[in-house]
Amino acid sequence: DKENAEAEALGLEALLNREVEQESAAQTKVFTAKALLQDSTDTRKEAAAELKRREEAVGEQLAAETLAVQRVELVEAALAAAERLVAFDYDSAMGDAAAPGC
Repeated sequence: DKENAEAEALGLEALLNREVEQESAAQTKVFTAKALLQDSTDTRKEAAAELKRREEAVGEQLAAETLAVQRVELVEAALAAAERLVAFDYDSAMGDAAAPGC
């Protein structure tokens, strides 16, 4: 009968509308998820680039520190040599050289 067919058509239309709304909501969630994924990917790439810059800076700092340590060691060695020269007793060295039989 016609009333049953109309009622069934209205019910099917309501089901279709609900499915369309659910599909739209799902598409919105997919779009949002893709946007979040892109943001996360961009953030990860930026973090990786920053990490690389910092690692390079640390490497440069370590190289500079190593060079500074080497320079300090060289200066310390030069100072120690100078102190040995200053402590050397020239008079007794000259007296030994002037001793008879030399």
